[in-house]
Amino acid sequence: MSSPGKDIPIADCVRLHAIERPDETAFIEPDWQLSWFEYDQASNHLAGIFLSQGLCPGDGLAVYLPDGIGLHIALMAAEKAGLVALGLGAKAGLREVKHLMGVAQCKGCLLYTSPSPRD
Repeated sequence: MSSPGKDIPIADCVRLHAIERPDETAFIEPDWQLSWFEYDQASNHLAGIFLSQGLCPGDGLAVYLPDGIGLHIALMAAEKAGLVALGLGAKAGLREVKHLMGVAQCKGCLLYTSPSPRD
């Protein structure tokens, strides 16, 4: 794929794994697992949703999701859409979130309202 020591976008690595080892497991959670192909497709789909909602490459996107497969899909989708992802910690208060989103000039926010980002 590239010479050792060269920077390779993570999205390119995921895409290559999706082609070369589509059925191999990329992520495992207690009640869910995802293959490289599924990971690539899910992040492509979400990237398209981000762009269809008016976000443009270079825009900031605040992401407030628990660590897990859903978060990784969201961050990969942001990269594929050319967005700048701002990860928000679970303990961030409303004032801190407003401040961070303002400083980062976020034009969108992805958050969950249930215990699982898949619900």
